[in-house]
Amino acid sequence: FPMAVHACVNGPPLGLPDIQNKVGLIDFWAVWCGPCIRLFPELKRWHEEYGEQGLVIIGATEYYQYGWDSAGKKPVANAAASPQQEQTALQQFANHHELPQRLALMAPGSRLKDRYIVTGIPQVVLIDRNARIRLIRVGAGSRNSEAIEAKIQELLAEEPEGATSSKSRSSSRRSKRP
Repeated sequence: FPMAVHACVNGPPLGLPDIQNKVGLIDFWAVWCGPCIRLFPELKRWHEEYGEQGLVIIGATEYYQYGWDSAGKKPVANAAASPQQEQTALQQFANHHELPQRLALMAPGSRLKDRYIVTGIPQVVLIDRNARIRLIRVGAGSRNSEAIEAKIQELLAEEPEGATSSKSRSSSRRSKRP
């Protein structure tokens, strides 16, 4: 699930070694989207619970011309915001919400939303270890969160194609008798 991004917050853009044989969760969202923000506790929990098992979470957003109101601790529309100013505001937003995942700002004109069939936000796309889309959910709420978490668990339990589990490797070894 490589993504061409314009900028990344909370770390550099992910490269192939960062995502190879991993389960990917792409969260399409925006700073002004209330339902997107309501999903943050689940995203943070999934990062903590499943990150070591191979789940990689990326928050994908766009330049919406927003800044950060430090006094009010909230995003504010700013039609004059430069991309650099918006990146700084996004970092402040991420710090305020204690978001551990990388946040990718898509380049203007990016086709990423088309590639992942984004129809609304928040939208979560789960990608298996073989780079196949396995689940798309639009919206926040307990039913979506439960379905997403169940699919995360299922995908983490699957072996990548071409990988042989240690169990099947050991059972395929034959003892040699004279």
